[in-house]
Amino acid sequence: PGSPAAALPAPAATAPVAPAEERAATDSGYMLQAGAFRSSDDADGMRARLALLGFEARVVAAEVGGQPMYRVRIGPFAQQEEANRARARLIDGGIEASVVRQR
Repeated sequence: PGSPAAALPAPAATAPVAPAEERAATDSGYMLQAGAFRSSDDADGMRARLALLGFEARVVAAEVGGQPMYRVRIGPFAQQEEANRARARLIDGGIEASVVRQR
């Protein structure tokens, strides 16, 4: 039995560690980061804005300087060119995003 939050498909921020298959999918390639927020509500708001533009994003929880941070990411993209095309679509939609190389 898990917590009630674990049964819900969203938000991803409630799960501090991604499932093994999700981690494997993001171990290489490129991601787009559409923001980093101190509030999970703000991150979920950005995720909703991205959904309206046709992007499926997820919120990744992290700790930065001892403070929680919620990163909104799209991807992975196998090639940097794919990430750049998606980034251009985001810019056209009024959202700045950074390309992040996964190791």
